[in-house]
Amino acid sequence: MVRRLLLGIMVWLAWGPVGYADDVTGVARLMQLLRMDETVEVMRLEGLKFGHDLGRDMLPGGGGTVWATQVERLYDVDRMQRLVETTFAAALDGVDTAPLTMFFASDLGQRIIEGELSTRRLFLSPEEEQVAREAFSQLDPDTTPMIAAIAAYMRTNDLVDYNVVGVMNANYAFYRGLADGGMIQMSEDEILSEAWASEAETRTDTREWLFAYLLQSYSGLTPEDMTRYTELSATPEGQALNRALFAGFDQMYGELSFGLGLAISAQGQGEEL
Repeated sequence: MVRRLLLGIMVWLAWGPVGYADDVTGVARLMQLLRMDETVEVMRLEGLKFGHDLGRDMLPGGGGTVWATQVERLYDVDRMQRLVETTFAAALDGVDTAPLTMFFASDLGQRIIEGELSTRRLFLSPEEEQVAREAFSQLDPDTTPMIAAIAAYMRTNDLVDYNVVGVMNANYAFYRGLADGGMIQMSEDEILSEAWASEAETRTDTREWLFAYLLQSYSGLTPEDMTRYTELSATPEGQALNRALFAGFDQMYGELSFGLGLAISAQGQGEEL
């Protein structure tokens, strides 16, 4: 489970079809094994920091306690969890979750999830994230087998493309919030153009972030573990899970971004008055 805006998941074992009631239970168990509640909590902490930085950049005096309260209210962890889980479950409708559950209940599956969560928490510190980025930049791909293994994993799950699209969609939602709130006057075409203006830069940064994040997250894995993980990711079940994860978190980020745009617009215009 990877996320910046990202998560790439994969698994496969031969299981027969399950009934609807069993599938509901399977999705709930899968979310538990993926520790999605902990992931959302880390994303909330990331969001609180982002909201603080946004207020500092866009509001007089950073927005003060009024803005801090708005951000706290917006990043409500229970609401965030509901948004993610509802979309995630709907996206997995009809998918046999049994092989996914079995894989993530295994030692390898749990080490993968623990590594990702630990690194996500570590990256709450910009300094730690920069250390990981610099460590990646100093590695020689020809003598570091994990780089090739992680690159294959990234390609199989389209992690760069999924993340770039997610970021661009979040940008679009934010500008829509600003426009709907009356802070900016932009047409739909202008909003789309502005939202996608940083695509090339975002793509380069996302690729670097992914390598740094995944190398840190999977430092306890071998290249053989990564090869197995990547092979499993190409299965229909693994691809369905990958799409469901992106759908769930993109839905959450989109609503949060739109809400931030509306809130910035409301407070910014109020302070101007």
